[in-house]
Amino acid sequence: MKIIKIFIISLLFLPTFSFASSCLRDGYTVITINGMITTPEGAVYNKKQIAKVVPEIFNKQKVYVDYIYNESHVLGLVDFIDSANQKVMEHFVYPTYDLDKMLSDLSDKVNTQKLLLIAHSQGNFYANDIYNSIASKDGGVPKESIAIYGIGTPTSYIAGGGKYILSSNDEIMNWVRLWGFLDVLPANVTIEGGEEGDDKRGHNLSTIYLKYQGKRIAKEIAESLTRLKENNIQAENEICIAKKDIPFVNKIVEFFYDVVDPISIFIKNRVVDIIDEGLLVSNYKNMGKVVSNLPASVGDIGSEEDRGKEGETAKLDDKDDKDNEKSEQEIIKKEQIEPQNETQTETGALAIELAETLTPEIKTTTRRYVSHSGSNDNQEKEEDDDEEEEEDEEEIIDTIPPVLSLNGPSFISLELGSPYTELGAEAIDVIDGPLSVIISGFIDIAIPGEYTITYTATDLSGNVATTERIIRVSEPSLLPDLIIENDAELLSGEYFYDNVIVRNNATLTLLSRPEGLSFYRGVKINANNIIIEEGSRISADYQGYYWGPGSPLQDQINNTGMSYGGRGGGPDSISAYGSSIIPMDLGSGVLNYRGGGAIWLEISGDFINNGKISADGQNHSSGGSIYINTNFLEGAGQITANGGNTDSLNPLAGGGGGRIAIHYQRTSHAIEINTEVLGGLYCDDVVCNSAGQDGTAGFFDKVNNRIIVLSSSWRFEKIHSPYEFNCISIRENAEVETEEDVLIKSLILQIAKGSSFTLKGGNELDIGGILVSEDSNFRSLGESQIKTEDIILEYESEMSLSGDEEIETEAILVLNSSVLKIAPEKNLNIDANGLTLRDGGRITVSQGGLLAGPGTPDFEIAGGLYGGATDDYQNFVYGSAITPLDFGSAGASLAGRGGGAIHLTLDYLGNEGIIEANGGPNASGGSILIETRELFGNGSFSARGGEEYESDGIIYDPGGGGRIAVYYEEFSFAGEFDVSGGCLSSDHSICSPSGTSLINNTRRGEVTVGGNWQFGEDDNIIEPNKIILSPGTTARAQEGIDIIAPEIILEGGSILTLNEGKIMALDLFVEGGSMINTLDERVLRIETDNLYIDFASSIDANGRGLLSGLGTPDDSNLAGASYGGLGGGESKNTYGSEELPVLFGSGAGENRGGGSIEIKVKYNFLNDGFITALGESGSSGGSVYIETKNINGSGQISVSGGEAIHGSYYGGGGGRIAISYINEFDPSLILESDGGQAENEGQDGTIFVFQREAPYTPMPELHDFGINGLAESIHYFPGETEPISINFIANQDVDWVSVQIKNMVDDQIYKTFHSGSGCVDGTNTCTKVWDGTLSRGDLIAGQYKIIVKMRSWADKTKEYTQELTIFINVEIEEGLAMAIAQVGLFSTCEDQSGFIETGNQIIEEAGGEEMEQPIDEQDDNPSEEENDEQEEMEQLVDEQEENFSEEEKEREDMTDEQSADTEEELRQEIELSGEDFGGDESQSGASISSVPEEIDASSREEYLEESDVLENDPIETEEEI
Repeated sequence: MKIIKIFIISLLFLPTFSFASSCLRDGYTVITINGMITTPEGAVYNKKQIAKVVPEIFNKQKVYVDYIYNESHVLGLVDFIDSANQKVMEHFVYPTYDLDKMLSDLSDKVNTQKLLLIAHSQGNFYANDIYNSIASKDGGVPKESIAIYGIGTPTSYIAGGGKYILSSNDEIMNWVRLWGFLDVLPANVTIEGGEEGDDKRGHNLSTIYLKYQGKRIAKEIAESLTRLKENNIQAENEICIAKKDIPFVNKIVEFFYDVVDPISIFIKNRVVDIIDEGLLVSNYKNMGKVVSNLPASVGDIGSEEDRGKEGETAKLDDKDDKDNEKSEQEIIKKEQIEPQNETQTETGALAIELAETLTPEIKTTTRRYVSHSGSNDNQEKEEDDDEEEEEDEEEIIDTIPPVLSLNGPSFISLELGSPYTELGAEAIDVIDGPLSVIISGFIDIAIPGEYTITYTATDLSGNVATTERIIRVSEPSLLPDLIIENDAELLSGEYFYDNVIVRNNATLTLLSRPEGLSFYRGVKINANNIIIEEGSRISADYQGYYWGPGSPLQDQINNTGMSYGGRGGGPDSISAYGSSIIPMDLGSGVLNYRGGGAIWLEISGDFINNGKISADGQNHSSGGSIYINTNFLEGAGQITANGGNTDSLNPLAGGGGGRIAIHYQRTSHAIEINTEVLGGLYCDDVVCNSAGQDGTAGFFDKVNNRIIVLSSSWRFEKIHSPYEFNCISIRENAEVETEEDVLIKSLILQIAKGSSFTLKGGNELDIGGILVSEDSNFRSLGESQIKTEDIILEYESEMSLSGDEEIETEAILVLNSSVLKIAPEKNLNIDANGLTLRDGGRITVSQGGLLAGPGTPDFEIAGGLYGGATDDYQNFVYGSAITPLDFGSAGASLAGRGGGAIHLTLDYLGNEGIIEANGGPNASGGSILIETRELFGNGSFSARGGEEYESDGIIYDPGGGGRIAVYYEEFSFAGEFDVSGGCLSSDHSICSPSGTSLINNTRRGEVTVGGNWQFGEDDNIIEPNKIILSPGTTARAQEGIDIIAPEIILEGGSILTLNEGKIMALDLFVEGGSMINTLDERVLRIETDNLYIDFASSIDANGRGLLSGLGTPDDSNLAGASYGGLGGGESKNTYGSEELPVLFGSGAGENRGGGSIEIKVKYNFLNDGFITALGESGSSGGSVYIETKNINGSGQISVSGGEAIHGSYYGGGGGRIAISYINEFDPSLILESDGGQAENEGQDGTIFVFQREAPYTPMPELHDFGINGLAESIHYFPGETEPISINFIANQDVDWVSVQIKNMVDDQIYKTFHSGSGCVDGTNTCTKVWDGTLSRGDLIAGQYKIIVKMRSWADKTKEYTQELTIFINVEIEEGLAMAIAQVGLFSTCEDQSGFIETGNQIIEEAGGEEMEQPIDEQDDNPSEEENDEQEEMEQLVDEQEENFSEEEKEREDMTDEQSADTEEELRQEIELSGEDFGGDESQSGASISSVPEEIDASSREEYLEESDVLENDPIETEEEI
């Protein structure tokens, strides 16, 4: 006892050794795992047999074959217990001693990244457990680098989707199936066996599977190796699989086995000796034989004789080929194989010749390998048994022939005159991979006889493999007809008939044999034609299992339905089983209720069903199988495999539906046969409800490779993955779903007429086009990958996404009131070429945001906020207005979610429908972010807040608006952008605050903002060319933020509030009743070149001055406040400057004085509106200081003091106005600085208007210039030298009007640059790069001059043109000019495309495969140079417009002292810049709408009206130049 204790304690300190020290990228490791009751010698023997079908070299890499031992314990009794536990719990991994030991051994034996496990019998359980323990797990291998191949497997699946082989005559596995609730993979081969030495139970690895299916196993092992991939996860200097430490508990188990196993073997051997000596009765002898023989089937121990004949055991090539063919012919006679759709011969002689031959250079392949062995408990014994293996490096010449496999059977029987379809063969070589096959032979289908077709393949080393197919042409067989006019039965089995006719309302019942051991337990009928007339039927109702694979355990049957094609109802039901493509199984029953039977119809001619075929289940039981394989399909009958209904005692226990699969080649018209695989129903006195899952029913068009699901259900199940079809058609209220981890490929996926398709997680869809039509829906529920060219939703259909999938698509169309949506709290991200919404199509994430978010208020009845809020709730505003991606928030009621989030990245977006992210009741709107090249349509974008919500008499406020941002290059959209807050249903004038909208023309830099916009550091618009405040916008600037842009426009009653910052612009327009104002005690500053205020608009600083200032009276009841004028009563003195008024007005009491406005306009100031800084009641007016060149208009400028109100008797004093101008002052302007009216009026303030002299500005000229940094001429070789860089430095800041490179001989050959990249207006430096391309003409050799045109930045009237004294000498070889001209020609060509949509299809018409741009559009991704040229063109048009406007002004007012240019001089200036002002009338027109820098005293509207004449003037575009 003491020794045992010491031994146990010592186990804790046993070291762990690891022998594998590398993980090679090259090479494969194949590990075999034996079945139960196998000795160590048997495991080694199995490994050697498997090694004979595994190539030594594959894909030019060494293949290492080894094994891990599945130990047998206590004479196999523990093995039986383990296997039973593994079967019942096979979807779970339990760390048993044997599994831990195998994982530890595996770490020692695997030294390559690519690993294949080959398991037999019980070893498949361990293979699955090993895969699930190490595949893509820490310390394991990536799942792409490991695979399993199963032989004689008892499992219900192969982990990782690996291949397997299982005989229908494998009695061991058939015994497992008899248990009913144990699901086993379906058999996929029939092995007859029967020779001397064969395992009678059909299960032995060597004498059954390798002996009769060795070639197939070799091929499938090679295919399994092909799937394995190298990886970048495992380093070559590290072990492949981390060493598994055996827990202490399992070390105790190991000690137990070490003690008990030898004792049990001794007892067993002694018992066998006694039996052999005849000391026991004969019954004991029989028991002894069972004990001795069973391991030979289950464990592959192998006899001594077998182990001495290793060369004869795996008979791949040693067995006579003709014997194999004879065996195969006998099988084929019993089972018809449907030929593939290939070109068929005509009647007469047919010679089959080589169609395509591969003739590579034949070489002798030399292979080197170093013998590999791992470390385990049996290593020394294995080395003793494997002395042939070389430990030293040696050369091996490739003498292994390719593996050649026939497609289809090796024996085909044809009727006289029937066409022959060549099925072909496949060849694969372990070193050279797939090879071409030469086909030779002759068939005369007009003459009876046997014909031989020979197939030959040769590898690169000259090894030849051949095989043959026998074609027997014979007279038509005289099979009997089966005509059923009265009820009849057929027993389970296979039958052959010429014609089967069921008529006269008769029923043909097909009886099943659920207790049988054969693979198929139903009835199979082979016939030329089967006809079922109206009122007649073929039935296998209630012919399934009493207790089957879909039946739960005995103690779980209460309120539980049985499963087969669909899952039974109830919480304890079992998963579906069997095949959806070739259904063969019986339905499962319970107690005295049977499932549906199995019907198999093989029809070489016509199948006409106007009656009914059924395999329905009884109460609580599942439906059965109906498998039909026919040439021609017709009829309007019914085919059902429905699950059984349930009762009130077990309302959930409906049976699952069965399975129906109809394979056909032709049909005369649309399929009219109705299929049903309904789950069982529970019906009460009022209604019936589904109590079991529907099964699967599909039509398979073999000619066109289509699957059609009509009015039924279907599942894409993992066992058949991957699926590859040309078309998947789901119609007539059909319901289709996928299991997880399924790959589906198809050219078309059509979901129509009220049908649904549900995609579960982990799937991959690779579809040419997806069409969802006619009130159908597509649902994605998890992390799937969807790849498709087009997605079309039409006629009130729907696509709902989970938000976890990845979608790759070119175009999406949402038409006819269809909807695309996503799950709550998931961003809808679409990155595609195009998206079109039309005829009410809708993309919605409304109420897809947060229930409790950053904008959810924590008090009373407030609505949720996001994009905007009133001043009191600004802390609930969040997210970005530039890139809105946040969800909206619920309101205080938490009654509805905020709006969701949409992000679209597109080449084009056509919206004639609705894109919305609206909030629910009491909740805020969400986010819409659009990035597109082109936006068109007349639909709407909406992120509105929700309406109010009422509960228990409490009315909760509406929600605030969300955020919208749209970035585009081309814009013809005529719809709306709505970020408004929700309104009360009873009074739509009472609404919550709006959110924000941003519409950004990224090509032109034009930005339109709306809603409650904020200019700030976080949402900074980067260098816009134009800012537009859309009608109704309420915008504000954060403290100290300047608003800067060349052009700023306020439209339609918009309001802009400054906060210690200023507006800086070239042109500022305040229109349509808009207003610029400021906050209290903040100066309102504007600096611009031109300012326009229309008649209803204003600049307002009323009441924004001081509460208490220098002019505030000591007692507001005795006086008004003073500033420019004295307040009424005993007021204080005036203060401030008359000529430079910039101070605030002073307040009185609780009222503020007028604010301060500073406006500096470089050129023209047109005021037809109001500029005011009025004081509040009793307070003084404020300040208005204006500095400009010209001021015109009929508007009002007022700084009047506040009137006396609220019983006060004293008015405030007037403020101060000062206007400084150079050229023009319009006397129509109304200037007011009145004192406030009262019984004691305030004194008028001051108005100071004076004309100042214009500052002197010298003429602009170049101070310095050079080419490539040198002030000297250069020689330029286009296409050979780098592009040249031309640099200029002016003597002052200038507008860089143009830089022109012009040929000295032909002035129609030139290149014109304008300001832009590298040459910014308002600076004194400019750099342009020339690569030889021209604006007009073809490049020729010669001297080119450089002409620069500039305009003074300080005084735009002063322009200067300067010609440089250095030149560019262009050197060009003869012929190169033509090439350059051609390049220039093609560089101006643009892809054109049309997009025509008709019904269910998109037709793309283009000049080339890649032409996807709309007509008249430039390249999607213009180069920097092209962008520069675009900017140059826009600058050119602006200049032409400006000059033209000045010319018009000359014609109207010749007294204007600023313009002395005549029309002829104007034309000369334009010609100097290289442009033709007039041009030919056939040239393209340019629409011009920008405003010149200097303009007369007309309004902006008048100016634009005058400018309209330019829209049809022929001005050359740069492309035409």
